[in-house]
Amino acid sequence: MEPILNFSWNQIPLIRAEIDSKYGNLPFEIEVKSPDGGLWSISYEPPTWVERMWKKLKKGDS
Repeated sequence: MEPILNFSWNQIPLIRAEIDSKYGNLPFEIEVKSPDGGLWSISYEPPTWVERMWKKLKKGDS
């Protein structure tokens, strides 16, 4: 686990790209500790192959 100082929501796509380049398009979870001591969990689930195909088919209908 690598800590990220001064986390912002804008970093999510960068974190996802880094994980994708290192490990592939896998599910992952980020835990963010807020200044008040609360803990946030952010989960990413990549689309299934069925969802990707459906999106391609719908895109072709346009």
